[in-house]
Amino acid sequence: FQPGATFRVLSNGIFKLSNTAGFSGFTQTSISNTQSPTIVLDSNSTIEYAGDNQNITTLTVGYRNLTISGNSGIKTLQNSTTTRVEENLNIVSSKLLLNTNEVITVRNSVNITDATGEMELKNGAQLIQINETSANGGTNFKLVRNATVANFDYVYWSSPVENFSVTNIPDNNRYFWNPLFSNSNTSVGNWNSASSTMEKGRGYIVRSSTNGTLSANFLGKPNNGAFLKTIQRGNYSTAIPIPIGLGITVEDDNWNFLGNPYPSAISADKFLIKNANNDSKIDGNIWLWKHGIQPTSTINPYYYNFVANYSSADYIKYNLMGATPPNLFDGFIASGQGFMVSMLDNAGTTSTPIPNTGDTTFVTQFYTDAVTFENNMRSINTTFTPYNNNQFFKTGSNKNANLDVDIQEKHRIWIDITNESVNQTETMLLGYAANATLNRDRLYDCFYTPKSEIAIYSLIENSGFIIQGRPLPFDFNDQIPLGINIANAGNHKIGIRQVDGLFTNNQTIYLQDLYLNTIHDLSSNPYIFTSVVGKFNDRFVLRYTNGILGITSNVLEENIIVFAKNNSITVVSQTDTIESIEVFSILGKQIAKQINVNSMQFVFDNILATKQTLLVKIKLVNGVEKIQKVIL
Repeated sequence: FQPGATFRVLSNGIFKLSNTAGFSGFTQTSISNTQSPTIVLDSNSTIEYAGDNQNITTLTVGYRNLTISGNSGIKTLQNSTTTRVEENLNIVSSKLLLNTNEVITVRNSVNITDATGEMELKNGAQLIQINETSANGGTNFKLVRNATVANFDYVYWSSPVENFSVTNIPDNNRYFWNPLFSNSNTSVGNWNSASSTMEKGRGYIVRSSTNGTLSANFLGKPNNGAFLKTIQRGNYSTAIPIPIGLGITVEDDNWNFLGNPYPSAISADKFLIKNANNDSKIDGNIWLWKHGIQPTSTINPYYYNFVANYSSADYIKYNLMGATPPNLFDGFIASGQGFMVSMLDNAGTTSTPIPNTGDTTFVTQFYTDAVTFENNMRSINTTFTPYNNNQFFKTGSNKNANLDVDIQEKHRIWIDITNESVNQTETMLLGYAANATLNRDRLYDCFYTPKSEIAIYSLIENSGFIIQGRPLPFDFNDQIPLGINIANAGNHKIGIRQVDGLFTNNQTIYLQDLYLNTIHDLSSNPYIFTSVVGKFNDRFVLRYTNGILGITSNVLEENIIVFAKNNSITVVSQTDTIESIEVFSILGKQIAKQINVNSMQFVFDNILATKQTLLVKIKLVNGVEKIQKVIL
């Protein structure tokens, strides 16, 4: 080429090459870069790799149509993540191989048109497609997914291809979750045996019988495009106590087991914003099984009494506030990965009663709706940059910063509770974000009902949340009541597992023990305490000051008198006029308030909060403040 020359492939034209180096970009490629020619590929033009072993080079403008042919050999990518096909990828013969973590992006269809053509994605590799309605062709497509397992681990799977049987996933004990199947707790939702074709968008569990790496080879036509996946729930609307003490909550019959249906990662944030926020179908959290806890017969079963029981604490919980435990999941659901969601109690339409297969009982009423999967969830919107596809559980962790949805400011604390004698730990997340509020937020608060394991959670209106988002700007006077569930009596420890944001800049975190009337500096050391078995929502408060309600001003206690009697609280100032009085529960809830008192004495009559400890906050016009505890 002469300097400034242009190489152009016209519409319907085909440029066929057989050299190993590839199409363009280097000295030895078919179009040498020596004189830096301009390359123009018109719509409907095709570049065909027809040699044996060839390197598919990257084009800034992207290929229009890319054809893979040739009698033998393997075609591989020159660049691991930037190969783009703006129209169709056609594999006539030979093999297109994407090695671990490599990506190819195709706007329209992938067509494998001959039995001698094949496409294979090694573990972590991705095929990303953009057009929601393009239909793929051919079944000689393989995606390899590895899971690092221990013996008896259950792995949560989902198929990225059509017409793939769950029996092809090793090793044994295969199940799917049936939201309508009765269980031993007299509610609905149970595991059913699985032995047939994996449904698109449904999750499955398969148990390992070995230690090491377990590989599933998904073979079939790759899934693509937007579609609706049915979700279902029962009709429980109130909690139901049962004799074994685990209880049935209103959420227990709402669980659905879904799975990433694509041969690429998807953004959990985009999935939740679409289905929890925009469409109001599910609660704004996903639950991922991480297989970190070995089965034990000492843990009571939640729904189904398998040979060995598993801990519900082994789920990663995730929403737009983040994940708990931390550092395991970065918000991208890997290809082949199954996950749990909870259908909203007000979602769905009533469906005709159906019998439970293999059971003598049937669901008298249930509700049906659908969640949406779409290509928009598979890459960053404007650049189509791929997401991290490495975090398939159970595997190691890799971080990825390719977030294009939730980039808002966050400040977070992860708190552990541990019973070291039985090696049980659970972690809660509390954070501050601009879009969160003090009320229950579907995308920032993750509900949590502890069953039979150790647990720690924050409270919103007496309901437990394993993740809670609170608003910005941060208020150092904020106080957050915590609940704990103790499964084994004895010594326990509450400590900080991790912090980020402003909490890395010397913001002290305190834990208040209301039973022992102490405030502990949690930033310096974990708090060790003893407890009997039970659920306790009235013992601990997380806070950021070491004085009651954050008041540290000078207090002249001898000059302000507070006493309570017969549902009344009397406040008397001996030195100056009272400006305001507030009455709080021990958890910080305001019971009564009087401003502009303008008197030396004031009486609150008919206080309804009887037989409990209250905090009375008094402020005089001269700025003197006092907090006093009273018991009605």
